[in-house]
Amino acid sequence: MLTLPEPERELWERFVSSGRALLSEHPVLSRWKRALSLGVRATGVPAASGISDVRAYRERAHVLLEESLPLVEPLAQELSTHGLVAVVTDTEGVILASRGGGAFIPRATRARLVEGARWDEPERGTNAIGTALAEEVPVCVIGRAHFEQGNHGLVCYATPLRDVTGKVVGVLDVTGPVEAANSMAKLAVLATGRAIDRALGTRAFGDAIPGGLDVLTRVLDRSTQAALLVDPRGKMLYRNTRALALGDAVLRAFHDLSLQGRSEKRSVEVDGRPYRAHIEPIVARGGVRLASVVHLEAHTPSIAPRSSSAFDALVGSDARFVAAKSAAERFARTELAIVLIAETGTGKELFARAIHAASPRKNGPFVAINCGAIPESLVVSELFGHGAGAFTGAREKGYVGRVASASSGTLFLDEVAELPLSAQTALLRFLEDGTYTRVGENEERHADARLVCATCRDLGAMVESGTFRRDLYFRIKGARLGLPPLRDRTDVLDLARALLARLASPVDPPPLLPDAEAAIAGYAWPGNVRELRTAMGHALALADGGPIDRSHLPEDVYATTAPPAAAVAEEDIDAAEGSRKSAEREALRVALDRARGNLSEAARMLGVARSTLYRMLVRHRIS
Repeated sequence: MLTLPEPERELWERFVSSGRALLSEHPVLSRWKRALSLGVRATGVPAASGISDVRAYRERAHVLLEESLPLVEPLAQELSTHGLVAVVTDTEGVILASRGGGAFIPRATRARLVEGARWDEPERGTNAIGTALAEEVPVCVIGRAHFEQGNHGLVCYATPLRDVTGKVVGVLDVTGPVEAANSMAKLAVLATGRAIDRALGTRAFGDAIPGGLDVLTRVLDRSTQAALLVDPRGKMLYRNTRALALGDAVLRAFHDLSLQGRSEKRSVEVDGRPYRAHIEPIVARGGVRLASVVHLEAHTPSIAPRSSSAFDALVGSDARFVAAKSAAERFARTELAIVLIAETGTGKELFARAIHAASPRKNGPFVAINCGAIPESLVVSELFGHGAGAFTGAREKGYVGRVASASSGTLFLDEVAELPLSAQTALLRFLEDGTYTRVGENEERHADARLVCATCRDLGAMVESGTFRRDLYFRIKGARLGLPPLRDRTDVLDLARALLARLASPVDPPPLLPDAEAAIAGYAWPGNVRELRTAMGHALALADGGPIDRSHLPEDVYATTAPPAAAVAEEDIDAAEGSRKSAEREALRVALDRARGNLSEAARMLGVARSTLYRMLVRHRIS
């Protein structure tokens, strides 16, 4: 839950008086700035932000109210003893229903926290309801973190309510005096919100399928094949026993189902084994796709096994990466010059070596040169060689140069954009007819080398700016291959495991624990594959043969991908009674059901630490 803690009074006063963000890192400042840009007044009596007839709004949201109020009413009854009121709003922040409140009701009325009032950010500035709608995340706003001065004495907990497709359809909010703030209220709001989301999903399936979700899951359980149910966002809703036996590899095989909206059959690989997937969408009235049912049939492709390739060593299942490998393999068989466009650390030289190894020149030399690592005055002599005593510091017997060394093979120019114009001119001549002249000599020489270049810069823009020759640009880009940066690839975890296996060889690599996987998947990897390889070496050393968790990764990786904060961290919070306990138990049941008993996964779904989950299980006597 996004928590906006109460700032010092001076911070709010300085912001309101200056009308601009201050030199502070308080998370509420960006939200106040947004409220200011919407024209909300921070002081004075708020505008009469209400509607004349709430019945029309309730009618439009009747499904939301019918499914949410049975859960909200007992929750509100329990929270009333603490002076907290529970409200349900629509997507415009209009309060459709208000329940409970106890002694807080008169104060809530003065704050216009009543049915028919509008609490979106354009009307009331920073507040839990409006900010939850604006950012589509659960929000807690405490005291002076509210933009309007009149709300500074309030504490609010809100969570977006979502339909089965993941679309926000309203907000559940609990508000009271700031002295009533407590972590249990926050947990109750989150648990009740999840229970409402599940109720909305169950109703949607019930409207679309006779017998609803329960009947559908029983049908999937009776299937003789692995069967899954995937929602429109690609999230796994259910797996039968046969699908569970395939492990988490089955989840990765269908991560892109959210893009599909039709019946289809496709060939997929699950943990290296081929299957035929039969995909059938479940569509509600109005054409809204609720989910897709997938049946997996073991399948052996009727194609001959592919012979080993020089590109097999380039590990990756990401679609863009695989496409680049496939294109490179085709281009390798030609004499076309190739330019690789990719960020530093993506493996450009490995690609270039694979191109060479798959080419007719594979028995010739592969010569690599980093154009950015050589002083500008020496680039031409390094490429084309020099005669004896050609310049101060020249080799006594002269130097043949990289071009001559690559004859009958492949010359790889990394960071080709760094070539000075003098070297560009000499390189262009060589590419046109294979001739060149050593520095300090007049004798024309000849070499036969295939050119592969690489750069992370925009050569087209350099041509327009005059820093790269246009004729050379068109000469070297006979084939252009773009390699995706690691942050855009979908196979980061597979690549991490492959690198671990190589680094650990000849022994088996240790497993990656879920928190390490989450950190690896969530990190941006600015250094790309090179940085990932270093990180795996770092983790392998610290784990000392044991399983790798997030603490074994470099600090840059795990510090920026911290696990979700626990919703409740206090050891001495007593079990809530009544509806709050029911809501918490319901959320626990749903999480354990979806996680198929995996406690780590259930804790992640609930947004709590595993230790907190254990206390909740004991509190509700769940085995």
